[in-house]
Amino acid sequence: MDRLLTLSLRYRFFTLVAILMVIATGLWSFAHLTIDAVPDLTPVQVQVLTRATALGPVEVEQFVTFPIESLLNGLPALRELRSVSRYGSRRSPPFSRTAPTSTGPGNLSRSG
Repeated sequence: MDRLLTLSLRYRFFTLVAILMVIATGLWSFAHLTIDAVPDLTPVQVQVLTRATALGPVEVEQFVTFPIESLLNGLPALRELRSVSRYGSRRSPPFSRTAPTSTGPGNLSRSG
């Protein structure tokens, strides 16, 4: 440690250049650092949109919403299931953040 201090004092110019290089590298790294200041706290959701143009809300509930909800109810990591039946249909089931990426509407199959 004494030797490092002695060399730093003896070669002040090189010490100053090394310190400036470290500072410049740190500033450059800080400027290019990609950190999200506010984490995303929204639950993971999958929206299922269907089109049933000739059906009213009751028929949408009976022929579209109920079969889709029946399929979604068996998915792993599903926390809750909410749906709205209108002159069209929409569901937004939130999943836990630990749900595997294979869970989702692309992997739904109608059984029966």
